[in-house]
Amino acid sequence: MNTRVSLFLVCAFCACFGLSNQAFSQNNVTVDITTDCWGAESFWQITDSGGAILASVASGTMANDITYTTVVDLPDGCYTFSMGDTYGDGMQGSIWGGCDIDGNYLLSDALANPLVTMPTPAFGTGVDHMFNVPFGDVLGCLDTTATNFDSCANVEDGSCTYPPLAPDFSFFAPSYCEGTNVAFTDLSIGSPSGWNWTFPTGTPANSTDQNPTVQFNTAGTHSVILEISTAAGEIASISYDVTIVTGLSLEVVIVQDNYPGETSWDLVNEFGISVAVGDVNGATVCIEDNCHIFTIYDSYGDGICCGYGNGSYTLTDDSNGG
Repeated sequence: MNTRVSLFLVCAFCACFGLSNQAFSQNNVTVDITTDCWGAESFWQITDSGGAILASVASGTMANDITYTTVVDLPDGCYTFSMGDTYGDGMQGSIWGGCDIDGNYLLSDALANPLVTMPTPAFGTGVDHMFNVPFGDVLGCLDTTATNFDSCANVEDGSCTYPPLAPDFSFFAPSYCEGTNVAFTDLSIGSPSGWNWTFPTGTPANSTDQNPTVQFNTAGTHSVILEISTAAGEIASISYDVTIVTGLSLEVVIVQDNYPGETSWDLVNEFGISVAVGDVNGATVCIEDNCHIFTIYDSYGDGICCGYGNGSYTLTDDSNGG
């Protein structure tokens, strides 16, 4: 009788031990990377929630059209898998002549649960994926605008909280000459769901777009009012002034050479006062209708054409198109 009891206890212990091993095995994460025709460009890493790198493969390591498998043992937690490409075309090898192979990647646990799958090989220079081990639902707030956004969660639990409603916006125009189009960007916090813009001297005079573009045809100071609202009925507003000036819109366009960091320029008026400065990106500025001097510089001293690329520059004003 005692012997039978002992055997039963031993078997029961084994069964429990077996279940424990099965649960732990989910934390053995398998990383499968299949390269395209340029495997050396690919690299990857796994980081924990604190940013520490737990596993990685550097660029220049993998060959072409081969599947590489790496097993990483991870404790329970939230992780980021980052896949990168040094050339910037992802693993989309088939877009190039002489290659009909796209790469792929898959992360799975020991029970074959998919933790990370590649949505597209065209991920540019890199892409990040959040995943959890063991596999399963993690409840939390998924709204990135919430104060308690949980990057490890994959199922919304309705717990999101938001900061108080606070309106704000910025604006930008290539130049602030008469007739310019000014782009407005909403910077409000507090999860607004409605935007009511008022431009008393602009065209249009009103907009409910979140980020409208408005034209001001006369010089002077123009008031802009933004009123935001929430689904719960909260309302708040803010006002800024936009200053429009009389002048000509001058566009500076620069075609870079092979060393764009060496290029800079400035523009001074007839009194020797600097009106604008810039780099290889060019600019559009508003200038008075008088004589100006444009000077372009190359820090190395070899200009922008033609020994190291065919650089050039063009200045165009809105009065005569050249």
